Amino acid sequence: MTDLMKHCPYCGGKATIAVYGLSYTGICENCGAETAPRNTREEAIAAWNRRAYDTLHEAVRECAMKGYTRRETEVAIPALKPTIMEV
Repeated sequence: MTDLMKHCPYCGGKATIAVYGLSYTGICENCGAETAPRNTREEAIAAWNRRAYDTLHEAVRECAMKGYTRRETEVAIPALKPTIMEV
């Protein structure tokens, strides 16, 4: 299952699923970053793999295509740090 998971957005470490009772959590084996508990393994993997920067990458590329400077891009897209989005 770990081969379906992206690397940690903070340290680049390998991710795995931890089981706590009846819940599942995506967790980095290196730095310990983790998602909130989920009801299924599949939900935990989806939560781990969901990244804010997937969409931001597309937005940055669009700004580049429009010829924006770095400063204009930062103003247009204020949240450029990679994070794990929790829904």
